[in-house]
Amino acid sequence: MQKIKGTKRVIVLGALNSGAINAVELLKEAGLKPILVAPKIDGYKIEGITDEWFTVEVNAENLYEIIRQTNPGAILPTFGGQMAINACMELERSGLFNALGIEILGTNLNSLKKIFDRELFSEALREKGISTPKSKTINTISDAEKFASEYGYPVIVRAAATTMKPGGDLCNNFKELQKNFKNAIEQSPVKNCLIEASVTGYKELEFEVMRDELDNCILIGSFEDFDAVGIHAADSIVVSPIKTLNNYQFNMLRTVSLKLARMFRIVGSCNIRIAFDSSTNKYYILEMNASYNRSSALVATVTTYPVAEVITKVSFGENLIDIKRVGSKILTAANEPILDYVAIKIPNWSDKINRTRLGTRKKATSQLVAFGRTLESALMKAIRSIPIREIDGKFMSNMKVDDFELENNLVHAQSDRIFYIAEAFRRDYTIREVSRLSKIDPQFLVVINNLVNYFNKGNMYNANLDNIKSAKMMGYSDFWMSKNWNMQESELYNDRTKAGISVKYNRMDSSAGTLDSTAPFFYGTYEELDELVESENQLDVLIVDGVSKLSSENFARNQTLSILAKSGLKIGLISNSPDTLSMAVSMPITIFVEPVTFESIKNIYERCNPKTICLKDPKGISDKLIDQLYDSDFKVVTWNELN
Repeated sequence: MQKIKGTKRVIVLGALNSGAINAVELLKEAGLKPILVAPKIDGYKIEGITDEWFTVEVNAENLYEIIRQTNPGAILPTFGGQMAINACMELERSGLFNALGIEILGTNLNSLKKIFDRELFSEALREKGISTPKSKTINTISDAEKFASEYGYPVIVRAAATTMKPGGDLCNNFKELQKNFKNAIEQSPVKNCLIEASVTGYKELEFEVMRDELDNCILIGSFEDFDAVGIHAADSIVVSPIKTLNNYQFNMLRTVSLKLARMFRIVGSCNIRIAFDSSTNKYYILEMNASYNRSSALVATVTTYPVAEVITKVSFGENLIDIKRVGSKILTAANEPILDYVAIKIPNWSDKINRTRLGTRKKATSQLVAFGRTLESALMKAIRSIPIREIDGKFMSNMKVDDFELENNLVHAQSDRIFYIAEAFRRDYTIREVSRLSKIDPQFLVVINNLVNYFNKGNMYNANLDNIKSAKMMGYSDFWMSKNWNMQESELYNDRTKAGISVKYNRMDSSAGTLDSTAPFFYGTYEELDELVESENQLDVLIVDGVSKLSSENFARNQTLSILAKSGLKIGLISNSPDTLSMAVSMPITIFVEPVTFESIKNIYERCNPKTICLKDPKGISDKLIDQLYDSDFKVVTWNELN
């Protein structure tokens, strides 16, 4: 890693994601002196990671004071989000960085300004012949009405120059436009807002690109939303790799994504959201984000590509070809990840699952991820990951609603729409009918229909060993299977394990198993291949992660997890939280991406024999699971007790 001229002191701007922790550790290992600036840092837990930190809101005023006190040679803003980038832009305009010789690492601020200013961004794309929805910055309702009259409803209105990006508001008529325009003006610190033509109904896709200063540029992840454009990506079920595009379509969008990264001279990663009509191959670039964010964490989790680590290294001048990957003698950061599994991200709604209407403004409290060899198994495991009692039973049980209410919830997306889709299939709605109402691609609806109808097959009424194995391969839990077959869960478990129907752990190595790898990242299947070797299946501590929204408390626990990983103990982690997993992929620990349930923990316990099971976040773990763990023979401790 290149050294900074004149001084080794580097300010790392962070948010509540864990990317900044990865960056700080790398800089310290390289002999630099990182200074972490982020909101709500737990000083006690950060001591083992860095010697200097400031726990303040990341804005220009606070950053100026920290610069005055610390005299840094460089600032890395990437991990602080748009708030950190805005602060750096303001100080650059004042001439401070030039006067003090402070270098901004990563993507330069001129490029970031063009990316985050939607008018400049749209203008830059149009100059290159790249389509983006028509948009305009406005500050009067008459301008808003004129735009809507010219381009037609619906339109999207969003506040300008906000530090966070919760999304915009969809307006289907003038009454909604008046209301949302007023709200946007009130939220905007510069008292104007952006109005843009909507492409509601198109497919929504995301491409994550990594680029270095030598113009090595690769695609590190691609995602497809279940829901069409009109539902915020954070609130939609998301699939990786993309399943519904043909090879020509995928490569067309991959090419334009790489073109954008080069056009804006990205140094690090960027996320590009695209609206796509597969019937005409027409696409629109919706947004580009060059800061470490929710999508960056998801990419690292799904592909095991260490996004935060690579961003940090390329920001200091290293090139992708020279950055080695964990667990492989051949793979470098210049190799595009190849997946031989399916990943599904599902939003977590906490207590809001039964009542949240979805739209263009983000509502989910956090996100969960699950892996499988098929879409069916990955989706079923994702549903089981939601920390609500007997969630898989809710998915499989009849709903007491009439057809009018059912169809209304298919048309107007709620946070629990997947349960209404399942109910529609139980009532013999066709794939085409549900797709017409929900605007969800038929290929995804086939998956839900397969899960719903699986136990309705004549041969599935009997709990014979063939049926048990096939149900486990579809992702069903012992709990639901035993309930469906009217038997005790313990009886089902004993029958299948005696018959050798037990979980096998497949390795996630970014090469689809084509290269030898020791990468310690696993997910469970019920196929024949088992890649968890003996040297990896003896643990001192198994950390059980909870489902947490981004918060200072979770940020602090991830700081401690980093310290614990270097303690010399053999640490295992079961988690389905992208924020935790994206950080853990750079740690020397064994990772299991599985639903955080008693069944999954018991499976890992019987393979790895941990001496202690530690609850990382009891608040994010269901009461039922906590009771099951304490009632078992496992030695269970809380996070504070372990420390």
